[in-house]
Amino acid sequence: MSLEDLSLVMDMEAGLEHLGRGTARDVGALLIVTEPTASSARTAARVARLAEGLGLRLPGVVVNKAASPEAKAEVAQYLDGLNVFAVLPADEAVAGSEVVPAAGPYVAAVEELRVKLSQWLAAEED
Repeated sequence: MSLEDLSLVMDMEAGLEHLGRGTARDVGALLIVTEPTASSARTAARVARLAEGLGLRLPGVVVNKAASPEAKAEVAQYLDGLNVFAVLPADEAVAGSEVVPAAGPYVAAVEELRVKLSQWLAAEED
């Protein structure tokens, strides 16, 4: 297996600092995670503008801890037209645990996100 065959998902510190310092300049793609609040979504939009200015590939935004299916539409109005790439549901089994459970709605949504991101990356390389 070569390095080109590997993928790494990294959870970076929230905010703009890692982009301002250039520490994210070599990432293959940047998914911005937002909570379903106006202030978090506005921050996600600022992060996206900075990331795009640095030439980073940006598939979109992931809405995390969504309490309802309507969370996507509620947050989208604050994202300045960014694509909502995925929505991860609020899940008490995750919130109350130190580890992600083996199954459940959150785990299923993360797997869907993984597949969608893999497909997006493959299409970008074509």
